[in-house]
Amino acid sequence: MLSARVISGIPLGILWVVGHAMVAKVTRPSLVVHGYLLYNVAFCVGTGLGPIVSSFSLRYIAPQLPSLDHNVVPAAMLCIAHLGILVLCWCLLPSVEETVREEKMVEDIRRLATLAAVSFRKGDMRTGPKAVKDCDVLESETNGSTRHYQRASFRGTVRPVPTQITEKDKEFRVLGVLRIYIMAETLLLFSTGASESATLYALQVDYHWSPMDGGYIIGLCLCGYAPLALMVQWLRRCISDAAILANSLVLAAAMTWLLHPGACAWFERKWPAPGRTCAPLIIAFDALAWPLISLVRGILEGFLYDFAGIARANHLSAALTVVTSLAYAVSSPLARWFITSGGVTRYALVQIVTNGLAVVACGIAVTLSRPGHAAGGQH
Repeated sequence: MLSARVISGIPLGILWVVGHAMVAKVTRPSLVVHGYLLYNVAFCVGTGLGPIVSSFSLRYIAPQLPSLDHNVVPAAMLCIAHLGILVLCWCLLPSVEETVREEKMVEDIRRLATLAAVSFRKGDMRTGPKAVKDCDVLESETNGSTRHYQRASFRGTVRPVPTQITEKDKEFRVLGVLRIYIMAETLLLFSTGASESATLYALQVDYHWSPMDGGYIIGLCLCGYAPLALMVQWLRRCISDAAILANSLVLAAAMTWLLHPGACAWFERKWPAPGRTCAPLIIAFDALAWPLISLVRGILEGFLYDFAGIARANHLSAALTVVTSLAYAVSSPLARWFITSGGVTRYALVQIVTNGLAVVACGIAVTLSRPGHAAGGQH
């Protein structure tokens, strides 16, 4: 089983790198955040369906096949799922030629928008080339994004400010902001990875739930991001992405206090009943915080790739893949060790501190990547 997980992890890692970078390369600037929100919806729904299907197969299908080992049934379900994915990819994915054309078009959009913005910053009031002046591919500004692709208004007096910033200094600033973005992503990944493992472990050890029941709960909590994403698509019409990110992140950080023993004592005192436990609070944290953090990650990744530009997409995707692997590899056993050594109290404090640091890191990254602080994009 361990060998199978290791072997399957290699192509999954390659697909993660290619998929993340491909979304940035084929998505128009005004839709980058929207693209990564949809990407995270697919990721969360797929991750949530995994434990649900496994629990269902172990509870209802495996007993009908007593001659087979219980590990054979989930493995067969995974094989069927992979075959279905191959068929979907064959039918739905565009051809290589179509993908290359889309990448070229998006690259041209970004280049033209960057040239227009640079000309305006330099105070060039002359009429630009017809390809830029009349081009319809210049995208409007991303809703709440940290980058601006909209052609700037020429009303008012332009006063170019001389600057002594060299290209080396500019690159250093951009890389510094990208590191802060990756740090924020690492903290969020650590929080979600720890919550998946710790919730299942606490339900089994402290409250004696069966692994199959825990699988249903974890799967439903992960799939809870889907309705939240639909609601956010409606909210994005009137609220900026930066505001949605800030409010969702603060709310997710506040949800971590549900794990604190003080919240458990208040819950049992407020609704006393024979056999009352704090399991609903632990499940509520997973059901609320996990979708909110996934939403934040979708917006944050949109900001990150939008700020970094297509030129850095491959390297950035590889860095995020490594960070994701390390965060999930460390957070899962560490969260269980916290519960074993210090109970839910120690795990709760770790989640509170981690989400608090994530709020700070996300705030710094988004602020520094706004126009006027740093400039990324296509070089």
